[in-house]
Amino acid sequence: DGSYGFFMIDVREVEFDGEAVTVVGDAIGEIPAGGDPETDVRTVWSAWDAFTMRATPEGDSHFYPFGIDWTHCNGLAYEPEVGKYLVSMYELGSITQVDAATGATDWILGGEDGTLAIPEGEGFIVAHSPEPVAGGLRLFNNRAPEETPPHSRVLEYQVDEAAGSASLVESIALNSEYFSFILGDSNALPDEHLLVSWGSLGMLTELNAERDVVWQGELPLGQVVGLTSDVQVPGQPPAP
Repeated sequence: DGSYGFFMIDVREVEFDGEAVTVVGDAIGEIPAGGDPETDVRTVWSAWDAFTMRATPEGDSHFYPFGIDWTHCNGLAYEPEVGKYLVSMYELGSITQVDAATGATDWILGGEDGTLAIPEGEGFIVAHSPEPVAGGLRLFNNRAPEETPPHSRVLEYQVDEAAGSASLVESIALNSEYFSFILGDSNALPDEHLLVSWGSLGMLTELNAERDVVWQGELPLGQVVGLTSDVQVPGQPPAP
């Protein structure tokens, strides 16, 4: 509708051993179509209202120079058909569905505050780039719990909100040595193809509906691939 949704930090003071310490959480903000970004920002949802703050000064990653990085949101997707956001949080190891109209937390997948039961062996601890799919979501899983050596994959979950559970319906791991410690993305293409970016590995892979490799590209050593999207180049026919 011409409006914008985005992450913004929600900074608060928390007392540790009698001393006030700055803690950096995240929130979802919106600006209506034609709105002023200085005056018309609406806070839709805040992690402070949905999660228990367990971060400590000792465990701080020092991502922010001015405070403890508590949530580290790294992915936001909007589902216009149902008016929902999917929120990915690196430090909390979870994906959350948020009602855009009310700001209510529908459910939390993964992490210590998870509200959806996941069968043993089907979880994740670090994720990026949540993408809504029919009945659930897809995500880039950097690594799974207690995994040695760690390797990355794409996971798809079906969510049964009424039952309070989620089940893993697809796991794509092309190589047990593919491990991206940062970033990563999976993007749906036409004809059920999937484009996977392997983050710190600097690789892109297109898979067909049977999850066979259609093509793979590798950037020079040290190059990183983050998010991808399917773009129609003006004046050219759609990709086959």
